[in-house]
Amino acid sequence: MKLNDMVEPTVNSMVLEMAPGTTVDRLLKDTKERTAKRRAALDRKADEAALDPANAGNLTPQQIAEITEKRDEAYRERLLKMRMDVAAETVRLIKRQQYLTDLAYKWVTEGIFGVGFYHGDLHAGNMMIDDERLTVIDFGNATALDEKQKI
Repeated sequence: MKLNDMVEPTVNSMVLEMAPGTTVDRLLKDTKERTAKRRAALDRKADEAALDPANAGNLTPQQIAEITEKRDEAYRERLLKMRMDVAAETVRLIKRQQYLTDLAYKWVTEGIFGVGFYHGDLHAGNMMIDDERLTVIDFGNATALDEKQKI
């Protein structure tokens, strides 16, 4: 977190620059939505409905073979694009997972058991994450822990 240079902090308040990225809550929701879209894209029922005998009408075997080939080619193209998207997203999520792991380690080893710091409201909505960092926000309930509380 960085203090905003334009507003001097006081005993009761301070103005911080907006943390970069999106909340971990939003990251999880967006990832879930993208996964659902990918699952839907893999569904071949719509593709296969075009060749349903009831829909085929008076198509010749040659026409059915051409439709089948075009359908399969389009499906292969969707799969290739999806594989590339999944690979890129996997790399991004692994990087962000490492930020969360690093935060958990620091919070436990340095915060709680080191200097004795307690955030008081740490949840996915109070963590901003992007491709470069994870930033914890909202220290309104933060406090120092005494030795008894650390134990």
